[in-house]
Amino acid sequence: MEGPEMVESGNPWVLTFGEPPVPPGIRLFCLPYAGGSPHSFHTWAEALDPRIEVVAVALPGQGHRISEKPHEDWTALTADAFAALEPLLEQPHAFYGHSFGARLGYELARLAADRYPGATRRLFVGGCRSPQWPQDRPYMHEQPYDGFVASLRKLGGTPTVVLDHPALMRSLFPSLQAQIRLAELWEDVHGAPTTVPVTAMYGQEDPIDGEAAMRGWAAFGGPGSEVLAMAGGHFFLDADPASVLSVIDARLSGV
Repeated sequence: MEGPEMVESGNPWVLTFGEPPVPPGIRLFCLPYAGGSPHSFHTWAEALDPRIEVVAVALPGQGHRISEKPHEDWTALTADAFAALEPLLEQPHAFYGHSFGARLGYELARLAADRYPGATRRLFVGGCRSPQWPQDRPYMHEQPYDGFVASLRKLGGTPTVVLDHPALMRSLFPSLQAQIRLAELWEDVHGAPTTVPVTAMYGQEDPIDGEAAMRGWAAFGGPGSEVLAMAGGHFFLDADPASVLSVIDARLSGV
């Protein structure tokens, strides 16, 4: 499935696919996992309800911005990403983030809900421990290069052709390490849940962010928050995107 053609927005943080719905519906901001590409969401636009406009978020160090220096702290990343997306946030919207992207989605959803009350309809998080759950140790981002690559291979999600290409892996390493560092150091700094309802999805075979690590999400969202089991491992959205899209469609269609 090729998906709709990418539409240039003039904003390096934003990728859209196909024409926006008329009349305007709801925007779904999609945030990839560490090392992922925003272009991976291009097939979602055709698969979801036509009223849902898919907007992929491109961070420095990802996709077509791979040559840019990635952010090294949450405060700067959240502020810069929110400033880039803010012109699009007045319209009804939702966020989907996976793993590292889910953490950023949570921070952005909190800001958006405060700035534009009622516009942030739902936050979808996949493969991401809840804010109060401690990060497993030892940290992956502190491993030497060879150990880091071995951990990536064990985790899955990174194509073997990339892992087996030394020069390519060396070029991707700084961005991957920076984003995984942010993911591992992320914790709750707010002290109160967001008002946005959260749909948290975990892979039933995920050895990192399984049911125990994710069940706490229900306490960090507004009314209607839920925790759902999905078939697969940490990267279930790649293995079975149809199931993820079905969950999103059911909760955003008609919103």
